[in-house]
Amino acid sequence: MSSEEALALSTPDTFPAFPYDPPYTIQLDLMRHLYASIEGKKVSILESPTGTGKTLSLLCGAITWLKDEQTRSKKGQLAALEESLRGDGNEPAWVLKQSLELHRRELEAAEEALQERLEAARRKEEALRRKEKGHVRKKQKTTHKSVSDDEDDDVFLPDGGAVVQPDDDFKHLSADVRELLRKYEARNAPPPVEVVDNEPTCTKIFYASRTHTQLSQTISELQKTSFKTNTRTVPLGSRKNLCINSELRSKAGDLDEACRELMNGRQEAIAQAELVTLPYNLLLQKNSREALGIDLTDQVVVIDEAHNLIDTILSIHTVPLSSSTLRASLSQLKIYLAKFRSRFSPKNALHLRRLVLVLTAIEKFCSEWTSKHDNGKTSTNEEMLKVEDFVSALGSQVQEINLLEVDQYLRESRIARKISGYCDKVAEKEAAKDESKSKFVTSRGNRGTPPLHAVESFLLALTNPSSDGRIFVSSVSSNSAPGTPPVVQLKYQLLNPADHFRDVVSAARSVVLAGGTMQPISDFESQLFRYLAEGQMNFFGCGHVIPKGNLKCVVVEKGPRGGDMTFRFEQRGDTRLMAELGQLIMNFLNLIPDGVVVFFPSYSFLNSVKKIWDDSGVMDTLRSKKAVFFEPQDAGEVETVLREYAEAIRCPKDPASKQTGALLFAVVGAKLSEGLNFTDELARAVVLVGLPFANLGSVELKERMKYVTELEKQQESKSKPGLRDAGQELYENLCMKAVNQSIGRAIRHRADWAGLILVDSRYSTPRIKAKLPKWIGEEIVAAKTFGQAVKELGSFYRERKSSAIG
Repeated sequence: MSSEEALALSTPDTFPAFPYDPPYTIQLDLMRHLYASIEGKKVSILESPTGTGKTLSLLCGAITWLKDEQTRSKKGQLAALEESLRGDGNEPAWVLKQSLELHRRELEAAEEALQERLEAARRKEEALRRKEKGHVRKKQKTTHKSVSDDEDDDVFLPDGGAVVQPDDDFKHLSADVRELLRKYEARNAPPPVEVVDNEPTCTKIFYASRTHTQLSQTISELQKTSFKTNTRTVPLGSRKNLCINSELRSKAGDLDEACRELMNGRQEAIAQAELVTLPYNLLLQKNSREALGIDLTDQVVVIDEAHNLIDTILSIHTVPLSSSTLRASLSQLKIYLAKFRSRFSPKNALHLRRLVLVLTAIEKFCSEWTSKHDNGKTSTNEEMLKVEDFVSALGSQVQEINLLEVDQYLRESRIARKISGYCDKVAEKEAAKDESKSKFVTSRGNRGTPPLHAVESFLLALTNPSSDGRIFVSSVSSNSAPGTPPVVQLKYQLLNPADHFRDVVSAARSVVLAGGTMQPISDFESQLFRYLAEGQMNFFGCGHVIPKGNLKCVVVEKGPRGGDMTFRFEQRGDTRLMAELGQLIMNFLNLIPDGVVVFFPSYSFLNSVKKIWDDSGVMDTLRSKKAVFFEPQDAGEVETVLREYAEAIRCPKDPASKQTGALLFAVVGAKLSEGLNFTDELARAVVLVGLPFANLGSVELKERMKYVTELEKQQESKSKPGLRDAGQELYENLCMKAVNQSIGRAIRHRADWAGLILVDSRYSTPRIKAKLPKWIGEEIVAAKTFGQAVKELGSFYRERKSSAIG
C-alpha cells in the first residue's frame, strides 16, 4: 500500500459538529456524499430542498473534511520525517521518538501562530478603517475650496512611464536639472503598492452565494456548530462592501483607489483563513480573484444557490456599450490629448493613438448602422453579428491592432480614471466661470464610473474566442431633445459559459454546486462541464424532511367545465379559457385556508387575465373569499405589498367578514418567485398557471439556442433518449428552472405543509415531470378530471385541518 493510499480519508458515519443529534437521514446522506466528493476530487451537484438544513449540512460536511485533511497533512509530514530518519539507519529509537515529538510541537506552534497572525490582520483592518474615517473627516474641512486653486495637472498623466524619462540623452544636463527630473518622475509614479510578506497558506473552503444577506445567514449557521471557535473565517464582499468608510460607500463613484489599503489587509487574512465567504461576482471573475489575491489551487469551492449559475456567468461576462457612452469617451479623450499630447512617452502616444482609432471606428459603425435602419433599408431595429464580422466592419486598421495590448495598457496606465478626472476638473472650472453651467456639473467625488471603463470592458470582451459570443446591436429612443438621433446599443453577449468557469474547476480540488432546486441538470452537463471525464462529476438529490402527508402536488388537466387546461401563448387571449381558469381558482379557494400564491408566466398574461376578470365580475367573487393582492412591477413597492398580504392573513381587519386569508397573484421569474419565503400560513398553496416559456422571437435567445445546437453537432454527441435537440432542451430547461424556483417558495421547514397545484396538462408529460425537483416529482398526482383534482385537494386539506385540531 502506497503512503498516499494509507493516508486516504474514509467517509465518516457521523458528523459530531452537526448541532442537532441525530441529523435527519437526508442531512447525513448529504454530508457523507459531500465529504466523499471532496476527498475524491469531484465536481458535485447537490439538490436539497429549502427547509432541510442544506447550508448547515454543507458547512458541517465540508469543514469536517477540512479538519480531517489538516490532521492528514500533519500525519503525512510526520510520516515523511520518520521515513527519512529511519532511512539513515543509525539513529537510536529514543532520538527518533524525540525528533517526531519536537516536529509535532512545531506544527502545533505554527497553527497557533497562524491564528495570531489572522487576529493581527483583523486588528490592522480595523485600524485602517478608523484611520481612513478620520482622514475623510479631515479632508471634508478643505473640500469646499474654490476650483480656482489650481491643482497639479501632472497627477492626470498615465501611470507606468507616462512621461519622457531622463536617461543617457540627458547626461549633458546639470545635476540640478537632473534632480528636478528625478523629483518630477517620482511625483508622477504610481502609488507604491504595499508589499505583503508571503503569508503561510492553508487548505481552505471558498463558500460563495448570490447575495450578502445569504452569506450573512451562512455565518449565522456556522455559529450553531462547534466549528465556530476553531475555524478561521474571512467574509469578503464587493469592493463597495469592502470599502474602508461609510462616507465613501455612500458615493456612486468607483471605489478602487479608496480600497487599496483594505484590500491588502484582506489578502493577508485570506492566506491564513480556512473558510472564506464571498459573493458570486468575486469568485466568477478572474480579475476580481486576482485583485483579492485569491488562489483556488487545490482548494474546495462550494457555490450555494447555484441553480442560476450558468445565467450568472453569462450575465457577468455580457458587456454593454452605448453610442452615447462611446461619444463621451471620445470627447474626453480628445480634451485630454489636447492638453497632454506633447508630454507623452512614445509608448503612451502609440497606445492612445490606437485607442482613438478604435473608438472612432466603433462610432462610425454606430452612425452608419443608424443611417441604414432610419432609411428603411432593414425591417428591424436590432441585429446579431459574429464577433469577427463586427471587427471586420470596423476596418482593416482596427483588425491589425492587438486589443489585448490595448486592454493591458488601459489597466496598467489607469488612463480611464486619469482622463475622466482631468475632464471633470475642466468642467468644474468652466462652471465656476459661468454659473449657468454649474447645474450640469457634478462634483468629482460623486461621479460614477468613467465612461472609458465601459469601453475597456467591451474591448476586452472582443478578445474572447470568436465563437464564444456575439455582438447584439439595437436602437433605443433617446431621451434628449427632439431630433436627437437614437442611441445605438452594442452588447457583447457571451454564449459559452464553460471556458470562464473552467479556470475555477481546473484549479480547485473540488467544486460543489448546491441549491434547493437544481433540476434540470442537463444544462450543467452540456453547457458547463462537457469537458469533464466520465465519472468526474456526480449528482446528489434528496427528498424533503417533511412527512409525506405535508405535501400534495396535483396537476390539473381539466377545468370545471371540462375545458383543456393548456395555456400556450396563442391561447392566452381566449376569454372562455380565462373565465374557466377564474372558476377553477374560485373553487380551490373554498378548500384552501390562509394564504394562496398564484404564479403567472408573465406580467402581460397576468394583466390580461385581471382585465377579463374585472370586466366579468370574477375578481369581485375572488375578493369576497380572500383579500386580493398583485405583485408590483416597481421593486420599491414589494415590501409594502408583502406586509399587507401577511397582515390580511394573520390579522384580518374585519373578523365578521367572510374573507378567510389572502390571495397573492405573482409572476414567475419576477421579484416574488426567488429569494422570498412564504412560510406556514403565508402559502398553504402555490398555484402555477401555464409554463413560462421565453419569447422565441428574441434574437438573443435564438442565438443562444443555435449556439448550443451547433456545439452539440461539433462534438458529434447524440441527445439522450427522450430529449430534444440541444437548442430545444435549453429552451425547455430555462422554463423549468423558473418553475422550480417558484415552487420552492412553499414548504420552508419540517412542520410546514402546503399544496402545489400545477394548472396545465403539460406538467403531467414525462419530459416535463422529469425536470421537476426530485422531492416533488415522486409525489405528483395527475388529475384527469376537475372532480379528481378537487377530491385530492379536499382530502389533503381536511386531513391537515383535523391534524391541527387534534
